[in-house]
Formats: sequence, C-alpha cells, structure tokens
Amino acid sequence: MARDERRCVEFWREAVNLHRHIPTFRDTSQDECADFFAWFNDEELARYRDVDGRDLICILVRDKRHRVIPGGSQGEGYDVSGRVLYVRQKDVRKVNVGQSIRVDGKLYVIEDVYDMQGLVWRLELSGNDV
Repeated sequence: MARDERRCVEFWREAVNLHRHIPTFRDTSQDECADFFAWFNDEELARYRDVDGRDLICILVRDKRHRVIPGGSQGEGYDVSGRVLYVRQKDVRKVNVGQSIRVDGKLYVIEDVYDMQGLVWRLELSGNDV
C-alpha cells in the first residue's frame, strides 16, 4: 500500500473512532427526557414556586375540563376549572388524593395523582380561587 493510501486509511479509522464517542442529538435528547430536564428548566417551562413552604421548581398550569354527570343524558355535565402541578418526585416524596397542598400561598386539594415514569408527579388540584 502506498504511503498516501495508508494516511487516508488511518485518517478514516480515526474519524470513525471519533464519531463513536460523540453523542448524537437523539442520545442527548433521550437523556434530557429521561429526567425531564427540559421541563424543569427555569428558562423554559418551569418556575420556582413556594410549595408547602419550600421553594421548588415546578410547573403550574390551568386546567379546564368538562365532567360528565353519572346517569345524566349524553353530554350532560359541568365545566370544572382547576390547576395541574407538575413536580419532581425527588422534591415531593409522598402525595395522596384528598391531601391539601399550598402553592404560592393558595390552598388547593389534590383531586388526582399520576406517577409519570417514577420521576414526576402530575397533581390535579382544585381550590376556591381557580
């Protein structure tokens, strides 16, 4: 093999090895999604709020739904306005339906709790001010 051909082969081997060590966009986005990094970034969706006397990064959104009355005619129901709080499980360990929670000085009752991949709580809240 000629000297130039060897250099070319060595160059491509190094390039292939270098490429194997560089994380792809998919790799980094999966890492961010795995711990909800993009969600809990105070420059993106989340804000620091006072949750039960602790300053936690979380997401609080309005939630409007139509609840159907059991036994009523089709479509009969009432509109409910509430809030949904997303908070990391490492920040809030235990939550139960019916438990009260204070967010930014306002008292809410937890109507429903969803465990999102063991990392985030999705709490449906109701209160007088919503």
